[in-house]
Amino acid sequence: MVGTGHSNAWVRPVDGTPVLFVALELLPPEGYEDILVVHELVHVVHLQALLPALARRAELENHLGLRIWLEGLAVAATRQLLPDRPAHHYFFVAGYDWPEQCRTALPQIAPTLLRNLEVCDATLTYAFVGVTEDQPWPSRAGYWIGDQVVTEVMQAGTELDELLGWQPDRIVQSLRASALLTGRS
Repeated sequence: MVGTGHSNAWVRPVDGTPVLFVALELLPPEGYEDILVVHELVHVVHLQALLPALARRAELENHLGLRIWLEGLAVAATRQLLPDRPAHHYFFVAGYDWPEQCRTALPQIAPTLLRNLEVCDATLTYAFVGVTEDQPWPSRAGYWIGDQVVTEVMQAGTELDELLGWQPDRIVQSLRASALLTGRS
């Protein structure tokens, strides 16, 4: 399939069923195909749990906190299911230093993110999870933030299968309580 120049794959509900669309237009030559497939299948499973909420509130598709969580959950789950890959492979970024760039930008990112966690706005959401150079933080920084928060929750004892059922309110609550975003350790 031909994509839009922004993603290799994505999941959207079609007539109440999560459907995985694959374009493979941005993959680097190193071969991330298995990581991409697992990442997107995690989205399919999580979207199944979110369908009732999305049916009631279609605007949740552009809910900032939910999108950051979705990407972080997919990254963390993929790392758990396909371990021992270079860290940057799970994020679909070219540079080894990208996670450090995200960590360095966190003081700029956290206040904006915390202030807007429940905002449903496609442009704002894309600023965190899209491929863009229009922000003062690294492109797709929301993937790294989401992964860090999900990993924090998993290290505190919550299992992956439980996280796959979390709904938007619980997700926002977890992001707001995150040591990463609040600076509490």
